[in-house]
Amino acid sequence: MIRYIAQKNDDGKPVERLLLSRYKIERNGFYKALRKRDVKINGKRISENTVVREGDIIEAYIPFKQDAEKGYKILYQNEYLLIVDKKQGIPVTEDRNHEFSLLDRLSRDFGQEFTLCHRIDRNTGGIVVLSKRKEYADTIKNALNTRCCEKIYHCLVSGNAARLVGIQKAWHFKDRAKNRVYIYAAPRKYAKEILTEIKSVEYDSQSNTSVLEISLITGRTHQIRAHLAFLGFPILGDGKYGSNAVNEKYGYRYQALWACALIPRRMDAQLARIFPDRAITTIPAYE
Repeated sequence: MIRYIAQKNDDGKPVERLLLSRYKIERNGFYKALRKRDVKINGKRISENTVVREGDIIEAYIPFKQDAEKGYKILYQNEYLLIVDKKQGIPVTEDRNHEFSLLDRLSRDFGQEFTLCHRIDRNTGGIVVLSKRKEYADTIKNALNTRCCEKIYHCLVSGNAARLVGIQKAWHFKDRAKNRVYIYAAPRKYAKEILTEIKSVEYDSQSNTSVLEISLITGRTHQIRAHLAFLGFPILGDGKYGSNAVNEKYGYRYQALWACALIPRRMDAQLARIFPDRAITTIPAYE
């Protein structure tokens, strides 16, 4: 079953177009459900020409395409939040390509809406935290932003990156028109300071690659990817900030970056009730 509450940007859209763009369903499946009166808005049966208004509750019993895969696995959940391990190549929210997002998949599978508490890039895999209850979303977001509950990333780079160990400082400028960021060694107009903590986990001399552990003290767009590239160690598979020649050599389809751990650090009574009392971890599955 699909259950979806129409948002502001859905207002005025035909219900058919909205459902087909958000969910992986067949067009004939939609019309079959419509004929069986299995598509309703605010509890009332509708016609194919019905348009959606903000706040409408859409309920539909429509089968999904059989080849649709989940694209995530559940790592932890309670009454307040859901923590999943996202595959690479899946956007967390609907993007300009209108692809089937993580939020779409969760809405499909759980029959409820979730609030995203942070973002990771489409081509980054790993841990994503979502709030089940809107009234707790800001509390969860703040805990993540202030590192009361800390996200840890692992990545693969070419070469021996042991010298990068420690907190690295730089300045970050985002070019919104190009959807690209630029990193500078010294302060510059409009650039913001970034701090990236790096630990060397392992160096493999045979493949000449290093595994790095990353913790974000500041969290800005593409910070890990752009900062490592600036330091001379772009992430393998990163088509935007990396080297095409190096990427072709190693053959990764996506950037080898994974949000692999969520660790409770400073939990007051409220956060201890919301967050798990142990570290949540997952193993990178780079593609």
